[in-house]
Amino acid sequence: MVLTCFEAVTGLKVNMNKSEMVPIGEVVGLDDLATLLMCRIGSLPLQYLGMPLGASYKAMGIWNPIVEKIERCLSGWQKIYLSKGGRLTLLKSTLSSLLTYYLSLFPVPVSVAKRIERIQRNFLWGDMGEVHKYHLVGWDKVCSPIQFGGLGVRHLISFNRALLGKWLWHFGLEELHLWWWILVAKYGVERGSWTTKQPRGTHGCSLWKHIRMGWDVFSSHFGFDVGLGDRVLFWHDRWCSDRPLRELFSSLFGLSLNQDDIVEAVLVSHRPGRPREWNLSFGRSFNDWELDQVMAFYSLIHSHIPRVAFPWKIIWGVKSPRRVAFFMWTHTNLVRLVGCCIHKEERMLIYEYMPNKSLDFFLFDPVKKNILDWKKCFNIIQGIVQGLLYLHNYSRLRIIHRDLKASNILLDIEMNPKITDFVVMSPEYVMEGVFSTKSDVFSFGVLLLEIVTSQKNYSSYHFERPLILIGYAWELWGEGRGLELIDPTLDVLVHGQKLRDGEQLVSADGTYRLEFFSPGTSRNRYVGISFNIPDDKTVVIANKKVVWVANRDNPIADKSGILMIDEFGRLIISHSGGSVFVSNSVPAENSATASAMLLDSGNFILREQNSDGSTRQNLWQSFDYPTDTLLPGMKLGMGLKTTDRWSLRWSLTSWISENNPAKGSFTLTCGSNMDGASMMVIWWQGNAYWTSGNWQNGHFEFVPRLSNDGYNNFSLISNENEMYFTYSLNKNHNLSRYMIDSTGAILEITGLAPFGGGPCSYGSYPGCVKQQLPECRKPDDRFEQRKGFMSGEGFKFDGNYNLSLFDCREKCMNNCSCIAYAFTENNQTSCTIWSKGVNFKENNYSYSQEIYVLIVVKAKWWIWFVPSLAGFVALLVLCVLYNFIQRKIREKGKSEAEQEILLCELGVSTANSSRSRKRKVFKRGKKKVSVLQFFSYESIAAATNNFATTCKLGEGGFGPVYKGKLADGQEVAIKRLSKNSGQGVVEFKNEIILIAKLQHTNLVRLVGCCIQREEKMLIYEYMHNKSLDLFLFDPMKKDLLDWTKRFNIIEAIAQGLLYLHKYSRLRIIHRDLKASNILLDATMNPKISDFGMARMFGQDQSEENTKRVVGTFGYMSPEYAIKGTFSMKSDVFSFGVLLLEIVSGKKNNRFYHREEALNLIGYAWELWREGKSLEIADPALGDSYHTDGVLRCIHIGLLCVQESPKDRPPMSDVVSMITNETLSLVPPKQPAYFINRSLPEIMLEDFSINKVSISEMEAR
Repeated sequence: MVLTCFEAVTGLKVNMNKSEMVPIGEVVGLDDLATLLMCRIGSLPLQYLGMPLGASYKAMGIWNPIVEKIERCLSGWQKIYLSKGGRLTLLKSTLSSLLTYYLSLFPVPVSVAKRIERIQRNFLWGDMGEVHKYHLVGWDKVCSPIQFGGLGVRHLISFNRALLGKWLWHFGLEELHLWWWILVAKYGVERGSWTTKQPRGTHGCSLWKHIRMGWDVFSSHFGFDVGLGDRVLFWHDRWCSDRPLRELFSSLFGLSLNQDDIVEAVLVSHRPGRPREWNLSFGRSFNDWELDQVMAFYSLIHSHIPRVAFPWKIIWGVKSPRRVAFFMWTHTNLVRLVGCCIHKEERMLIYEYMPNKSLDFFLFDPVKKNILDWKKCFNIIQGIVQGLLYLHNYSRLRIIHRDLKASNILLDIEMNPKITDFVVMSPEYVMEGVFSTKSDVFSFGVLLLEIVTSQKNYSSYHFERPLILIGYAWELWGEGRGLELIDPTLDVLVHGQKLRDGEQLVSADGTYRLEFFSPGTSRNRYVGISFNIPDDKTVVIANKKVVWVANRDNPIADKSGILMIDEFGRLIISHSGGSVFVSNSVPAENSATASAMLLDSGNFILREQNSDGSTRQNLWQSFDYPTDTLLPGMKLGMGLKTTDRWSLRWSLTSWISENNPAKGSFTLTCGSNMDGASMMVIWWQGNAYWTSGNWQNGHFEFVPRLSNDGYNNFSLISNENEMYFTYSLNKNHNLSRYMIDSTGAILEITGLAPFGGGPCSYGSYPGCVKQQLPECRKPDDRFEQRKGFMSGEGFKFDGNYNLSLFDCREKCMNNCSCIAYAFTENNQTSCTIWSKGVNFKENNYSYSQEIYVLIVVKAKWWIWFVPSLAGFVALLVLCVLYNFIQRKIREKGKSEAEQEILLCELGVSTANSSRSRKRKVFKRGKKKVSVLQFFSYESIAAATNNFATTCKLGEGGFGPVYKGKLADGQEVAIKRLSKNSGQGVVEFKNEIILIAKLQHTNLVRLVGCCIQREEKMLIYEYMHNKSLDLFLFDPMKKDLLDWTKRFNIIEAIAQGLLYLHKYSRLRIIHRDLKASNILLDATMNPKISDFGMARMFGQDQSEENTKRVVGTFGYMSPEYAIKGTFSMKSDVFSFGVLLLEIVSGKKNNRFYHREEALNLIGYAWELWREGKSLEIADPALGDSYHTDGVLRCIHIGLLCVQESPKDRPPMSDVVSMITNETLSLVPPKQPAYFINRSLPEIMLEDFSINKVSISEMEAR
């Protein structure tokens, strides 16, 4: 039973064949017990490692083998002729090798010591014979050190005492050993636990009693380096001098009331954080003759105030060795402990800060794990390995972590891993076998699997039986499918790994992802590369993020698809219906080394690697097989050789529809004409549809601009191997594409590109190849989209034709009998056309079909004759009745004519044209931008409660503004043109035409208008927070505008202006940008409004002059106010003024200087020159703003209000300055209106209503 318990507790196996039972006294049945246990019977003393076990430590017999060995060795050498030096060397080596181990464990008896010394004397002074010689030098002198004239031979009794004294040294320092605990339990401790109490009695004291007797001698040879002072006696121990204080200052010791106190008890701190001071008590006051001794005493102890050592035990517990933290601080993959805090009951550790938190924060997050590409993951694994290897092998003590997991791996700013959260054991505890370094190895293995898979170990990964990650990995490994564990969000697909439907590869920088997808409403599955952006982003046209499709003509009917590399090193898509080859490259020499990687450029490459991981060759890449999109770095052209990859042709082919990525009928190519000049061509069903003209002077003949922004760099490369067109991006812009759609239009990332065949179906444009219409068709014939059904059957083109909606329209247009067409199937690959003889019946049921019906404009002479005749008769009647109703008829005729002209100019007669709508309305998903609505006067009167005063929001230059609620519940703002307004029909028409065409989140939306009788009204979306000036210049409400809201408003206004100036089809100059024309919605998002003064520019038009200067003084640029010249830089000036107003909360047309009349611009300029720009910041901002952000906005504002228009930056640069904080800014020049001076020879006609100033200036 005893042996069984011993094995269970220790984990050790007792080998009975090599064991002996030793009886103590007389034991009955010992032979039977030995037979049962299969061991031998022994007797005391036993020998173990040459040591007698079970004998008394004073027994003479234990020394006999040692003495005999010494005598035998020395006698053998005695017969050899040796010099005295040689004999002395042999004598010392014999004592070191044979005697030292025993002397460190047992006290040597005097008789044994004398016997060994006699043998040593005879060997040292004897010769080769056996004749006795007298020793003329005393043995004590021989054992003296060499510097004192001796030979340095060790004196055995002194050497024995010194070796046994080391146990006293070990007892004071090694509190974790078993022998220490045994001695403490048996004798107790004293002197601050540096030693045990003196053993008493005659029995059971044995060896330690003998060792403890040397304490006084031992303690006279060491001193203390005081830390906390909790184990050092103030008066009795040597800690501040080589003698105890009770000996140095015996008289003071006699007076002390703290004679037995420890240092910690007399060293106190009166306040936390203050230095500790001595607090000693004496029995009486000191006499005058004692003061010198007292001063010397205090000088000595004040010069030795102990510093508090690092509190190892308090933090790590009793079992923690003091050297643990040292190892935590000396490796780059272990977190660094900066310090600690110990205050009352508080215990705090201060570590270096890790900006990226812990590994699990990235590893198990479905979005953030995309940041961890394989390179980063491998570096993290390698760093953890190095940290553990250091703890296990390269620290002075083996450290076992015991809690290695993803949350205990911290990541610094460069994603380098650092192990943290140590729970450390003593090395002795480890050596006993309870824990080992292999425990950490197991934890590391789990963590490694988690990093590779991005899955937690304790989740379930098997449908039939609950397997954790380890079990799941083992199952896959046993089945030879280990690579299926790899996290599919990494950017590499290796041979043997499978990318299943629902998984994805993400490029290292997170810009692109490769995955299975279904376009639009289709249920078919495709493998494609797309922009890795959230679905709610609207920067991609029609929400189409896909830039490349692997199997565009081979869809998969279900979600069984798997992308992988086959045994020949080719990319294939395996599914339930078979396989689809993605790459048609030459098979790899070694398919096991093939891998596919999604690059940051969006290129998906298949490569073969060498054994060291380097690329041997690229087998295939998606950039060589584009679909409908050209990305930066892709080529559009052809190879000029007939071998290898030089025979490729790089072209773009449109999708059939949004729901079907199969090859459509439009193809964009780049090649050479008969003259050898390079050009781009759009082909429609094999026929030229649009050409760019020849490439000359860095652009194409018919395409002066290739982009609507300045972020792209275009080039055309032509050499002996290839000829192609390509482009790259400027720095800090990484999202770009050119796409050809199903109508032949070329689209950029944000809208129509300034080239392509989009407009060719509407008329003659530069580059368009003229399309011949049949004689039965007229240019005005159009098809109108309606919902309903046809009364008869039509002719159906099956799916093999792959017809887009554009193709179907052209087939119907070229068929003189065709009156309607529509898609036939949901997959939108086939269409049906209907001929004459069937009728269209309209209904709006959910199952109704969308049919495009032909609208023919019939021109017959009698249609014009009847109205003309009626007009002539009406004119005669008017002439006859002229004298009676002259005034009434004249006013009514004028009003009706005006309304008719206005409706005509607004394009009401063409509002329903599908062709026009297709040109002006972009689709976003399935929704279309609603067309302008016309409201009756009665509906508007009902919405405003007959224009009640309670519904009135305010009044501007246009007229009063009312809040209304339409019949459908929509809240709107209604601007009613006032008879006394300085604005009229021109401004009304201008605003309604412009704003109806503009679509931007930072431009106010026009719901509709009302033109009836003499009423002219504009109906806008309702802005709950009214205008910006209501908050900005109100001393109470401006507190609601913290810096974050103001900066968002500044950025949004800049984006709205950039759209007007650059990204709308025509350049729009607002001409009246000010705080009251910035409306705020319910979430304080700004929207630019009031386009009555706006003007349209052509894309090649930079400025214009006018004699009628309109706007608000203080916001108008000087060249516009004085000369009538306006351009985009006029709006930039107004934006600069508005920006300074937003930052300062002050109006521009006020005075802000005591000595000279400075407006806000001049005041800001003065402060800028004096380096005091922050003084202009609105005090209402408080501490909510960032100094650098406010200074940058002031800087940008001053750049915008510079006097010369050429010096002012365009809005594209302004937006870059605002959004890119790293972009350096040039110093501003002196602004316009530096001093608020009057304008000579200018007459200002101010139409001011309710502080809204709409002004006109005319030169005399």
